[in-house]
Amino acid sequence: MPAEVPKERKPTVIAPPVSQLNSQSPAAAVVPPIRPTAIAGTVRMGAHVSVEDLTRHFPGTPVEVLKSARYVLEGVVLDLLTDSQCVMWGGEIQKRFGELTERSLELTGSKVVQDSERHLARLYAILEELDEALRHKSSQGLLFWRKEETVWEKFQAAGNELNQLRTLLGQALPAIVDVESSLASLSSEFEKLCNDLDAESLAGRYIAEELLHGKDRTKQSLLDRSISLTETVAHIRQGILLRGQTADILGQFVSRVQDGVLHTLPAWIEIVTLAYQHSSHTETELYTLRQGLEDIINRLK
Repeated sequence: MPAEVPKERKPTVIAPPVSQLNSQSPAAAVVPPIRPTAIAGTVRMGAHVSVEDLTRHFPGTPVEVLKSARYVLEGVVLDLLTDSQCVMWGGEIQKRFGELTERSLELTGSKVVQDSERHLARLYAILEELDEALRHKSSQGLLFWRKEETVWEKFQAAGNELNQLRTLLGQALPAIVDVESSLASLSSEFEKLCNDLDAESLAGRYIAEELLHGKDRTKQSLLDRSISLTETVAHIRQGILLRGQTADILGQFVSRVQDGVLHTLPAWIEIVTLAYQHSSHTETELYTLRQGLEDIINRLK
């Protein structure tokens, strides 16, 4: 029997401690995965309502308002809706109405506008006095140009005040244009606010009439708030109309100052001043002068 060949012996390898492995070879360390713990619960979703549903419930309402109302409803979790939330439904948006109204009052009651209106009224009164004097003296022809005549004395006495009023109105004109522009911009903000208030009103009403069951107090709170928001929209619509009329009046005021006060009036004053320096004048010149003044007065009306 042949002799048994001994098997080759392999060296015994003793693995180093885990701490040593980690310190000597970080890449070889095995980190067990960390798994989050989860607690079972209920996922709460907002009210899902389609635009078609809202259209059937509120026929004739603009689509944009219905889309906004749907967006409001998507943010409402019915199970978490409290009585206090219903009592204050749309309150934050309604608060914006008060803030925008304050800004509107500041613009329409602007001091520069009120002062300019008084300045223009005073200038108009002076020109009417001169026109009346011209009409009274026109029959005397050439005597009008003598220094002792009342018309020329009136013109000389009013000269400084006319120039001062013209200067004040010219300086105020850019500020008045800014007020007019700001009112137009504010009206756009009010229009957007109307859309938001309409959306909140419809959403509250839809929840009360279609989505809540057996919560009479909550329903009534939402319906009351819906009515209040709708009334606010009516006030805003009326304000937008009146604000537009105010902006139109300011636009006309700007045109009167530009055309009558800053352009036509200086030219007429120059003609009067140059005419007085001549020793002789004709009835035609007097008539032309009076017609020029009447044209200015008509521009300022």
